[in-house]
Order: sequence, then structure tokens, then C-alpha cells
Amino acid sequence: IKEGIDTNLMESIFVRDVFIRDYDSLTISENFNQVVNKVIRGRGPDFPVVNSKGQLTGIISLGEIKQHLFEKDNLKNLLIADDISNKNFEVVSMEDNCQTALDKMSKLGFEGMPVVESPDSLAITGMIWRKDIQDAYHKEIEKMEITSSLASSISMRDEEHSHHFME
Repeated sequence: IKEGIDTNLMESIFVRDVFIRDYDSLTISENFNQVVNKVIRGRGPDFPVVNSKGQLTGIISLGEIKQHLFEKDNLKNLLIADDISNKNFEVVSMEDNCQTALDKMSKLGFEGMPVVESPDSLAITGMIWRKDIQDAYHKEIEKMEITSSLASSISMRDEEHSHHFME
């Protein structure tokens, strides 16, 4: 978390309000060549890996792909997504706040985090991205500043129109 971020404000913004349902994923059985092609065309640096039931089994990051890229021709039919996916992952649920999501992302070094319907489920509903959380935070700051400015101008207007009567 950057200096100056109001964690109380971040705790008042919920995952359900920021996450996106449209995300790129990989299936456990996709070969290395397919994984590389999807990652290159994908919309983020982190990709959930799911089984045939749509349940999360791991995450593949762009960095993990880069490690094997020079051996692409040799590995294209040897490795599958499940072999290179990071099994050390966490998820966030719709009811979690964005501070929780950011803490988990920072701990694991991810830019995105899988979102599940409930904490005990591994069925992915969408992804939440650090950038989207930061954008939501800045929108909340703007709302607070506009509200404060409006309240201040209303207060000043009341002072201008006060009437004084003689005793």
C-alpha cells in the first residue's frame, strides 16, 4: 500500500463493487504453447487456472511464463498449465473489502486476485485488479472532495444571507 492511502476508506470499498466478471482464464490441460498464446493476448499479468468444473486450481503469472519462454519449442507439448501454475494462491469473496484484496495481492506478489462467490468456494466469479481498486479509491476521494466543497459553499452561502435586526 502506498503512503497516504486512507485504509479506513479502502475498507469501505467492497470487492463486489470493483471486480470484473469478464476475465481470461486457462484450463489445467492446456499445453504450454496454448498457455503462451493466451497470456500474450490476455488482458492482465495474472491468469487463473481452472479445472473442468470451473474451480480454481492455481494462477499463472506473466513472470512464470517468461522463465520458460526460451524453451517454448521444447516445452510446447511437454508442459501443461497445471504444471506451471502457482498453487500458492488466495481468493477474495464478494463480501471482502478492497483493503483485504490489496493485502493478499501484495503478500503473494499478484496484480490480480480471483473473486469467488463465497469464502468456502473455489468457483471463480471474476477477477479484481490492483489498478481497478486504485481507480475506485480515487473516485471515492473525488466524491468526498466534491461533497466537502459543496457543503462548504452551502455553509458560506448561509453566512452571506444572514440578516441582522436592530434590537
